[in-house]
Amino acid sequence: MELLVLLVGKTGNGKSSTGNAILATPQFEVSTGILSATEHTQLAESVRQHHNEEIKLQVVDFPDVTCDTAEEAALKEVQLCTTLTYPYHSATCVVVRADVRFTPEEYATYRKTRELLGEHMFGNMVVVFTMGDKLPADYTNNFGEQLKQANAELKQVLKDADGRYVILGGSPGNDDTNQTPDKDRQTGVTQLLDIVLSLHNDSVNIKTLRAVLLGACGSGKTATGNSVLYPNMGLFAVGDTCSKATATFRGFQLEILDTPGINSKDCENPELSKNVRDWFSNFETGPDVVLFVANANERFRDEDHEIFKTCQRVIGDDFNKHVIIVFAGGEGINEGKTMEEKIKKAPLSLKDLLEKAENGYVVFDNVTSSATERLLQRNRLLKNMAELKDANMGKPLAMKQQETSSSWWGILRCTII
Repeated sequence: MELLVLLVGKTGNGKSSTGNAILATPQFEVSTGILSATEHTQLAESVRQHHNEEIKLQVVDFPDVTCDTAEEAALKEVQLCTTLTYPYHSATCVVVRADVRFTPEEYATYRKTRELLGEHMFGNMVVVFTMGDKLPADYTNNFGEQLKQANAELKQVLKDADGRYVILGGSPGNDDTNQTPDKDRQTGVTQLLDIVLSLHNDSVNIKTLRAVLLGACGSGKTATGNSVLYPNMGLFAVGDTCSKATATFRGFQLEILDTPGINSKDCENPELSKNVRDWFSNFETGPDVVLFVANANERFRDEDHEIFKTCQRVIGDDFNKHVIIVFAGGEGINEGKTMEEKIKKAPLSLKDLLEKAENGYVVFDNVTSSATERLLQRNRLLKNMAELKDANMGKPLAMKQQETSSSWWGILRCTII
């Protein structure tokens, strides 16, 4: 089971401590002073046991951007958060302190956060009350009755959550997840995970995406394929034969085909046409997307352009409608520069390629150790791929017909048989 939990709430309410409690291992920095430890949207991952079941957890900690944050910076965090949680998440935890009064100002923070992230991000919502260990015993044992006397703002938040809430011990600035959690804390986390599991929707429509990787030798195809399949790393190995891997993510069933690298001599060889057809026959009805990989670290080579044009010629007019350019080696782009700046100074061959590739490009850092960056770039590409499939009305790439057949798929199947 894989769960993704989003944490939101006012600065100082204990979001990061809550995230560490959910993960069972402290990964988020917790503030010990007046400043927030969460300045930017961040992701942490872990695997933990829950009722004798192993759960893979991803927790996204969203900062309080409702005050003292410039609009542009706030929107950047929103985009970061929505990309990390694409295409959907299991639950949104609104973190509230149990030991202080819920004020109209805090309610305004909650409403503004909903407005920024979008109402759809709060469909599976649960209220997490922190600082439960600061409450008198009679309050803790009778917390439901206390909530009946809460102000209208807190009652509205609980109504938005359909009455779902849990109480956790521990406090902001006192991350006790390094120590053995007390029984009450363990109980609260168990209750929270039970709620998240009940909210997690395994029945979400799964979108199948079939993609083939094409590119020159040494372009970074294989590393890119492994990055797309994150966190299932290492499924592809560099080789001279096709390699196909599948993986299931939230909302997606991926089928990725890594092909042997092409060089400029191959472009002059009539065998290439047959090889490409053989590669594509690994998909019963053809791929949805072609990921054409080029190296971002090097000056764009004429060889890449020739390979692109050759694939375009072999596959036909449908190629441009189904191809996305992937610049691998994004880690090598000089600090302070962007791919956009490199493209402005790029040779005409690269500009021609980008013009023909109707679906734009993405940049991949295949060596980053950052879980946040790996998930971000993977989700960006998945979103592009899903939108591309929709734009093509779900129709897979169809190779141009051979003169001797009404359908190359049909003749290829006959050949194989």
